[in-house]
Amino acid sequence: MIIGYMRVSSETQTLDQQKKAINEYAFAHNLTIDRFIEDFGISAYSKSFEAREGLLEIINLAEQNLVTDLLLFESSRLSRRYGESVSLIERLTMKGVRIHSIVDNGVINQNDIDSLMNAFRSYMNQQSSKLTSERIKSKLAHLRQQGLYTGGSVTWGFTVVDRRVVPDEELRPTIVQFFNDYIAYGASYCLEKYHIGNPVTLNKRIKNEAYKEIVGKELYDHANKVRTGRACRKSYTTKTNRSKWLFEGILTHTCGKKLYLSTQTDGSYYRCYRCNSTGRKMYKAKELEALLEAELMTVFSNLSYEKLEEQYLLKTEKLKLVLELEIKSLETEIEAAEKQLTTLKNRLTHFLCEEGSDIVIKQISELITNKIAEISSLKTDRDEAVIRLSSANNKEQAQMNQINNLLDAKDIYTNASVEGKKSVLHLIVKDIIVTEYDDLDIYLHI
Repeated sequence: MIIGYMRVSSETQTLDQQKKAINEYAFAHNLTIDRFIEDFGISAYSKSFEAREGLLEIINLAEQNLVTDLLLFESSRLSRRYGESVSLIERLTMKGVRIHSIVDNGVINQNDIDSLMNAFRSYMNQQSSKLTSERIKSKLAHLRQQGLYTGGSVTWGFTVVDRRVVPDEELRPTIVQFFNDYIAYGASYCLEKYHIGNPVTLNKRIKNEAYKEIVGKELYDHANKVRTGRACRKSYTTKTNRSKWLFEGILTHTCGKKLYLSTQTDGSYYRCYRCNSTGRKMYKAKELEALLEAELMTVFSNLSYEKLEEQYLLKTEKLKLVLELEIKSLETEIEAAEKQLTTLKNRLTHFLCEEGSDIVIKQISELITNKIAEISSLKTDRDEAVIRLSSANNKEQAQMNQINNLLDAKDIYTNASVEGKKSVLHLIVKDIIVTEYDDLDIYLHI
């Protein structure tokens, strides 16, 4: 089978020139092309050949001895990576594939001269791609310094005019309303109304200083003051509770969405606006909190120090075992990598003494540099795992103290003020799942 292979690095380029040149070459050399295989919009420098389905198909066919000739516009269509290009050519030719490179004047053979030329061409292709990449990065940096748009997604509320990112006047009222809604109704309301994917994205929008140009400094500062005032970080979770109600910020409906307070003419309610399965849910806040407090007291009364200690220690021992295995595995990898580094250094010394090819010497030097970087990365990972293991050991006593505090929680909670009760709840209670008044699931941080 005779195959013509074509590749371009971006979707803005076309394959027409390559296909025309391959057809003309085939006609001039009495070759009949059975198939054209292409890879479109994939860089051969930033991505390995394994990312290209077309080239992988050719390799698979060659492994089955189904390919006799492979026609390329130039050898860089296979790869612009030095070592990878040489390896691919050798792999295909060993399977009996004649590789024709039009720009390189015909069939690429595997004799000594052609092997040297292949290595040289591959190295030059790689260097050319590096230079092109550096020029593009430099140009983009220069454009950004001038305040010009260089591509990518544009922040919500902005548009591109004459290559500059400017406020979208049509969306300006929506952005202003978004900030006002956040101040008045909070994050949950804005997540639903403005179809924002998650709270992290919402907070990024509120904090984005670019919006000062649209909403004004006063409204922007007000919204961010509200945002920082609402956030109350306890343990590893962020809660919101600045009202008289105890459980605001830690109640979740059975659908997985947070319940938030809503004031009606007949009182306050915990509401779930985004429940698709059971419709909009409303729970009278006063009745629900009374039920929750009674349930919480029962949970506090049934806590067992021995059971909590056993569960925690079991979890800690599992974590320690995982970390110890990770450290052992990393040390094995480091040992193997260091042996490979020693071998590469010996090979480099041999070639230097024998006055070997400069290209081969450069290739080995690059491999040594990469191996040193790999060993450094492995050692960093190992050291971090050692620190995590040490931290796990040191946290045991602190967790035992926290378990003692949890056992005292009932007395502390009963005698505390409203603000004190909120602090106890956010310190101890991780989440409360609400389905109906007679079905509550309480999850603690321990």
